[in-house]
Amino acid sequence: MIDDPHLEGNLPNVLIDAMYYGVACVGADLAGIPQMIAHWVIGYVVQYRSSEDFANGIHWILTEPEYNELSAQACRKVLGNYSESIVAKKYTDVYNKITGKYA
Repeated sequence: MIDDPHLEGNLPNVLIDAMYYGVACVGADLAGIPQMIAHWVIGYVVQYRSSEDFANGIHWILTEPEYNELSAQACRKVLGNYSESIVAKKYTDVYNKITGKYA
């Protein structure tokens, strides 16, 4: 999966969707992408606007002998951090902290 991020986007859903299905991703080092793609672990984070690094990332993903492990780790990352129940709990925790109430 190759992501062409918008500068304002902090959490590209296309990456979450791709990683959920076990696709190791290449994304630029801006917004929330480096937090999503652990460099050399579940994907490749490229220097923004570096075509050479972008090509290196694509090559690495396509030739990585441990791609199946990259794929499995990408899926685990999404399930452990971005599933509906986890995101809902994070929002509830923020709400509780701000209001002092417990939803």
